[in-house]
Amino acid sequence: MLRAWRTVDDELWGAAEALHEPLAPGLGLASSGPSATDAKAAFFGLCHVHSIALARRRYCALGASHAADLAASLGVAARALSWTQVPAAVWWSDLRRNAGAAAFGSHFGNVWDKRLHVALLEAYVHEALPDGQQVSRRLEFLELPSRDAYTRHIEASPSDDIPSDLGLLPRAQSALEESRADELLRFGAAVMSTSRVGLGPFGRSGRRSCSGTAAAETVEAVRLVLDKVRDALPHATTVRPKALQRRLRTDLSPLEADLSPLEVVLMQECDRMEALVTEVHASLARLDESMRGGAPVDEGADTLVGALQRGLVPASWTELAWPSAGPQPLGRWLLGLYARRAHLEEWAAQGVPPTVTWLGGLFRPQAFVFALLAETSRRTGTPLESLSAVAEVTGYDSAEQVGAPPEHGVYVHGAALEGANWDASAGKLAEAPSGGRCATRLPVMHIRALEAVTTADTIAAAPYGVYASPVYATGPASGAERRGEELPLTAWLPSEAPPSLWVVSGAAVRLDGECDWQRRATQQPGKSDEELGFLLTSH
Repeated sequence: MLRAWRTVDDELWGAAEALHEPLAPGLGLASSGPSATDAKAAFFGLCHVHSIALARRRYCALGASHAADLAASLGVAARALSWTQVPAAVWWSDLRRNAGAAAFGSHFGNVWDKRLHVALLEAYVHEALPDGQQVSRRLEFLELPSRDAYTRHIEASPSDDIPSDLGLLPRAQSALEESRADELLRFGAAVMSTSRVGLGPFGRSGRRSCSGTAAAETVEAVRLVLDKVRDALPHATTVRPKALQRRLRTDLSPLEADLSPLEVVLMQECDRMEALVTEVHASLARLDESMRGGAPVDEGADTLVGALQRGLVPASWTELAWPSAGPQPLGRWLLGLYARRAHLEEWAAQGVPPTVTWLGGLFRPQAFVFALLAETSRRTGTPLESLSAVAEVTGYDSAEQVGAPPEHGVYVHGAALEGANWDASAGKLAEAPSGGRCATRLPVMHIRALEAVTTADTIAAAPYGVYASPVYATGPASGAERRGEELPLTAWLPSEAPPSLWVVSGAAVRLDGECDWQRRATQQPGKSDEELGFLLTSH
């Protein structure tokens, strides 16, 4: 805040002091145009919004915002001081709109960032900013005689920022600390792995890194993990439904074979699963051959060994896999692989999506949403570009409670809520407690098509008492500034509180890629207790 306030130079402050003061405000009499108090409140509010936007950036996706040109914003405010014939309410509204556009106009990444900034401006830049109003836990607005007095006032306030000062939930701080700790642990594990031996007596640098006994122990440990992973993997066979394969001959494209959009998505998901499992088997086979001395040790094999030593998923596997936030523990990832294959096999056997689709279990969930819109366009004749997808919470707490698919659209599960809490008994958003997890699971959701051209149209179409939330493929990765890829989907979540509360708190829906992994894996036939024991204990 102090750095932002120092942007208010002598010229700006002089323009504010040159203005008149309200005449007999207690009697409701006032001069036209803004007063000196209005100008000071506007400068103070704009600086406060700017400082909040910058401070929220370190909270990654929970505080998603962008840097702005504060000088341009204050310049607009200074020019607005000459609007002497404008009523006060209109003056403040125009100031928020024009100053916001000047400061953030070229910085908005999407409609969600714009909505957040508008909410911050409405909270801190308005005419009802009386003397002594607390704008945060550590700062209040005072009518002071000089710019230096404001500077001293800001300097005397606590300099530490906590999430509640920025409009975020208190547990956002624990999420940030966990992210930093996780990043530090991963860095330490990476450093330790580089000091260990590779497949032979020499490490990556070509220098002897440990004794022959230690090298043998390392190779034996890697071989043990390799054998367990290979035993736990599903077979590298196609899961494509045979009925669709007969229709999709080698000389036909999916369009020529007259496959529906969802059938095309199913085939693509099956192909991606087959490619991933094939690559995992092939890379482990190459590593096994190298460890037996039948093939030279290349960089790929050495990288694979390093990942297996740390219990992480190799990069060559994650490149072909589903969306994820950062490196994944090997055992948990293998559970996800097996569960996703089982989900695809269920879909392929039925020929239509399951009664409740595990949206977070797909390789490309955004393709599934687009396919749903395409099928709606085919059925209704509505142009595809005029449709958007919305997701609404149902009364089903779990997929097992759903007996039949909806007449239109699909049921999905595996969604989590960040930045807010879900009151299951009331079926509404609620403020989250100070502690606890930073994400809570949502009930089964119903995705359907809506006639809306843009995301802004979908937000505007939300019924009264409903918060329109973005939906992301994953949660924030360690050190990332954004969540995962945004889906072409808007979630409508009932709320008694005004939507601006959830906008500022960063409430958003993300797909939960870990949904019911253990239950799904343990219920599948053909897996021995030893194999499942490795999967369930290695994460």
